Amino acid sequence: KGIMERYRTRPPLHLTTDDIKSESTILCPPANALLEMEMCKGTLTRSALSDGILQTLAAQDPETQVEILRRFGEADLSTVQRKANFLVGIIRRYSPLPHTTVDATLIMAPVAQEKLQKLIAEGKLEARELQATVLAAVAALPPDTQSKILDRFSEVDFSEIRNKSAFMKGIVK
Repeated sequence: KGIMERYRTRPPLHLTTDDIKSESTILCPPANALLEMEMCKGTLTRSALSDGILQTLAAQDPETQVEILRRFGEADLSTVQRKANFLVGIIRRYSPLPHTTVDATLIMAPVAQEKLQKLIAEGKLEARELQATVLAAVAALPPDTQSKILDRFSEVDFSEIRNKSAFMKGIVK
C-alpha cells in the first residue's frame, strides 16, 4: 500500500494530555477522559480538533467541560457531517459570552446603553439588527470609546446600510 492509503486507514489518533498541553490548554482529567473516549469511538479525530476548539473548551470551568463533552457523547451524530463544528455549537451554548443583543447591551457602559436605546426608540435601529458578538466587542472597550463609537454609528444614514452589525464592527476596528 502507498503511504497515503496507510495514512487513511490508520485508526484515529488518541488524544492524550500531552497532545493538548500548552500554557492555556489543559482540560480537567474527567473531560480529557471523555474526549479520549470520543476519539476511541472515532467520533472525533485530532486533526478535526483545532487548537482554538481545545482552548475554548479548556477556558470553561471543569464541571462545564465535562457537561459539554457528556452532551456531545449523548447526541445522535448519525446525520452530523462536521462533528467538531457540532462540538463548537455545544461549547457556545455554555460560553459566558453574551448570546443575544439584550445580554450584550447589559454589559455595555450606561452611557452607551442610553445611546443605543435612543436609536432603537427613534426607530432608526431594531435590536435584532446588531449581533451580540459585535456589541460584546464594543462593551469590551472603555466607556468613553463606547460612547464615541455609538456617536459615530448614529451619525450615518441607516437607510443606506444593509448590514448594521458589519458597519459597527468596521467602526470598532
